[in-house]
Amino acid sequence: MIQSKHCKLCKHEKRNLNDGLTCGLSNKKPTFENTCSNIKFSKAFKKHLPELLNQIELEKNKVTSIYLSFTLFGVVGLIIIILTSLSRFERTLEFDFSYSSFNYLCGTLLLYIVGITLISKAYMDIKTHKNLLRNLVTEKKEIDRILNNYNLNINVF
Repeated sequence: MIQSKHCKLCKHEKRNLNDGLTCGLSNKKPTFENTCSNIKFSKAFKKHLPELLNQIELEKNKVTSIYLSFTLFGVVGLIIIILTSLSRFERTLEFDFSYSSFNYLCGTLLLYIVGITLISKAYMDIKTHKNLLRNLVTEKKEIDRILNNYNLNINVF
């Protein structure tokens, strides 16, 4: 059992660079196995827990808008790339080093960049959402595990 996870929730936790984690009651390193008989959950933990649960719900409620955004930006990006490829490919191959050909090539490259940027934004939005939700749920599971050792439920707080 990792004691620091228990101590992180307790109001008696003390940390310093010399000794590391110590108990504020005994000024010694924690020695308990599964549960600490002196644990008192801190006000910061009691405040953090509802915020954590609220964040998880907010992220879960964003799923529809995240996937809609993913679809919209992804499709628009693909359409830009496909239409650019279909309409400009032949002329891009006939590059003759004139000013108009250079502008045409720059416009083509710019459209490709816009399409790729839109697809990248769609992917990054969904990846960021999934990572944040996974981290929040993992934190909640760790707290659940610790509270189960004390026969407490997360909803008690």
